[in-house]
Amino acid sequence: MAEAYPMAAGVRSIGASTMQYIPELFSGKLQKKYRDALLLTQITNNDYQGEIKRFGDTVYIRSVPDMSVRRYYKGQTLVNDQPESVSQSLVIDQGYYWSFVSFDLDKAQSDLKNMINDWAAEGAIAIKVQVETDVLAGVIAGASAYNKGAAAGYKTAGLNLGTTGSALAVTRTDVLDLIVKARICMKELNVPSDKRFFLIPPHLAAVLTLSDLKAADMMGDDKSVLRTDYLGRLSTFDFYESNLLDTDGTYTQCLFGHKDAITFATQVTTSQMLPNPNGFGTLHRGLVVYGYKVVKPEALGVAVVAPSL
Repeated sequence: MAEAYPMAAGVRSIGASTMQYIPELFSGKLQKKYRDALLLTQITNNDYQGEIKRFGDTVYIRSVPDMSVRRYYKGQTLVNDQPESVSQSLVIDQGYYWSFVSFDLDKAQSDLKNMINDWAAEGAIAIKVQVETDVLAGVIAGASAYNKGAAAGYKTAGLNLGTTGSALAVTRTDVLDLIVKARICMKELNVPSDKRFFLIPPHLAAVLTLSDLKAADMMGDDKSVLRTDYLGRLSTFDFYESNLLDTDGTYTQCLFGHKDAITFATQVTTSQMLPNPNGFGTLHRGLVVYGYKVVKPEALGVAVVAPSL
């Protein structure tokens, strides 16, 4: 064991044999961890979460059928439709767990009073981050073809929202162009203007705050966008900053749309404390199962952007 405190030249060291009587001190405070912001509840709905009971459950979601409208002529024989609701299935088929062991001697000798609770809480948060990362990447494929790619737009069909092979280098001078394109996509598919969202990475949030849109009145409320992960509302979208969007370093796939687009359901099915069968201690573990589905593809879009200021 070496001397911990620096000494002036010529001062005698008290020696290793004496040093063993100087106790080592461990802080009773756990070091704070920085975590990614969690925004899944802001961009999804959980309309069917109450119907889930266990891992493997399937919820069938029925939709209102389209109705045919025909021109009427006096005296004609009417044509009668036979409406049928089409159903989609939301399957709870994914899950994550955390598990650790605490030893009786550690608990007896530790000065960290809430050590076990802190570890369990960290496990729960780590799962949330992983689930959100999975969902944000997994829903991309479910977005309507009219709301992504180099020729987006249901009627316009010429709006470039970028691709993974040719991402958009959005700068402070043209960031509004991207937002307007997304708005056109939503409008052309009759997506309601309330509860729309736009999820963007930190580099695009920086572009937004450096542009003229940083003014509070441009964002539609009374606060500047230079604040939290909620950046404000612009052009019918609520903007959020996320570090969990799908990316490979050269591009990031931003998500925009309406909360009706994605349904998400999660449930903590198991949280256990039980004796360790292989030693003196306790096993602590938790299991979270979840499922998600793009139930309204027309209400979800993808913009692929490259880092650029």
